[in-house]
Amino acid sequence: MSMGRTTALLLVAASLAGQGAWAACERSHRVDRSDSPCLDASITNRWNKNGATAKNLCSDYGTMVVKVDRVRAPDWTWHLKNDKRRSRNFWGTRIRSVSCCSDLSTDGICTMERP
Repeated sequence: MSMGRTTALLLVAASLAGQGAWAACERSHRVDRSDSPCLDASITNRWNKNGATAKNLCSDYGTMVVKVDRVRAPDWTWHLKNDKRRSRNFWGTRIRSVSCCSDLSTDGICTMERP
């Protein structure tokens, strides 16, 4: 195999491996906002405005990856590395839930009690 083909195959393999991380946070790894003491999150579903907010209350202990599950639309994934509130509002599809991704966040942060 030539050097060009080998390089191309390695780039494709690296690209596919990276996609696996984005596909993570399946339902079995989601901790609902009501069960995650370190996650301060809210949902707004109104006829004229839909949105979500999230804040990592335990940012001193690590990064929290949050999944905003939207109905009939691509989900949003937020990486909360500090204690700043993240929010997004939009017209259209409703928000189903906001959850902490236990497989992508710093180990244990989704279920740890607030210090």
